[in-house]
Amino acid sequence: MRKIVRQKNKERAAKRVAKLQKEQARAKRRELRAQA
Repeated sequence: MRKIVRQKNKERAAKRVAKLQKEQARAKRRELRAQA
């Protein structure tokens, strides 16, 4: 049981990281566009 919970937590953390990276990439693109 505990292993399954750990696996789910890992997946949730991975999703959170992916979301953060996507938002950061979007912000960077926006800044580049504003500078150009």
